[in-house]
Amino acid sequence: MKEGLYQIRDVLIDKSIGYKETRHQESLVHKKLTKTLGHSSRCVFTLLLYYLYGSIWDIEVEVCGGLYAIGHGDKFRLCMGKILTSTEQNILQSGVKQLSRVLGLFKFVGETAGMKGDLEVQGHLCCVGAENKSFTYRNNLFFLHSISY
Repeated sequence: MKEGLYQIRDVLIDKSIGYKETRHQESLVHKKLTKTLGHSSRCVFTLLLYYLYGSIWDIEVEVCGGLYAIGHGDKFRLCMGKILTSTEQNILQSGVKQLSRVLGLFKFVGETAGMKGDLEVQGHLCCVGAENKSFTYRNNLFFLHSISY
């Protein structure tokens, strides 16, 4: 993973090119990463897209979120969220585990990239009929939100 991050840190983009050319260049970058790392790394490629464009539109990624400054210092909050379809225990556990992996991955990227300041991470799960509550899982703060219709 670290090796893949070192490969992408000096990549630049040109936003003036068209959609087809952009997709073609993304394909070439993905092939280069695969060749350099020796295996296909969809995760590193998705991080590269986030690094370059500031957003992820990969349909395989089911979580979304953002990075926010807290106050005027070097403190940041990373919030990631996921919408769940049921309040069943196994679905909640699966959602928490997935968000935990994503939050851990972004923490790792921040540390590897030498991000200045403190990074606080939060996971947000939204579900119809859920009871609003907060809890900690693997030293990350999670919030379960009820969706009302």
